[in-house]
Amino acid sequence: MEADSSATIKNNFRMKLFFINQDLKQNNKKIMTYILMGITFLITAYLIPESEDLSLLISLLMEGLFVGGWVFLWEAFSIFFFGSRELKDKKKRYFRYLESDILFKYRE
Repeated sequence: MEADSSATIKNNFRMKLFFINQDLKQNNKKIMTYILMGITFLITAYLIPESEDLSLLISLLMEGLFVGGWVFLWEAFSIFFFGSRELKDKKKRYFRYLESDILFKYRE
């Protein structure tokens, strides 16, 4: 019974590690998407020629692209530095739990 309980506890931590790895992969995909979108927006905004004759709509579009590009880049850095850190800390903790010995103590 102790062996079955130990195996069940270890499998639980392996399952949690699997889901954490899935979340980290998902975060990495989001980070790459946000970086590509941010760079695309910024490059597009820089390629729009600056002229005093630009209409209000073009000027607003250019400013919107600049703001959108920086927001996408900020979100990518935010996920990388803040969101993934919590998952990595959990991953380390679960690895520690997985490698630890499980002892059963009985009351007399």
